[in-house]
Amino acid sequence: MKYRAEVTGKGEDVWSANGKEYNTEQEAKDWLDDLGFRWTGYDASRVVTVDTPRQEAFDATDSRIYQNWRR
Repeated sequence: MKYRAEVTGKGEDVWSANGKEYNTEQEAKDWLDDLGFRWTGYDASRVVTVDTPRQEAFDATDSRIYQNWRR
């Protein structure tokens, strides 16, 4: 199983990704941690399997949310 990291841009309600795939969920989370130090243009992130449909709507109750600064 491969994973991808997704973010929602500030003021957006759709998940976006950059096309990178990770071998483990932790690798994707590590990438998101690093992104959080470099870029402040997003306010939520999650890690999903690559078979998850792209551009899903943001749902604050999604259990896959990793970082959430919307609170």
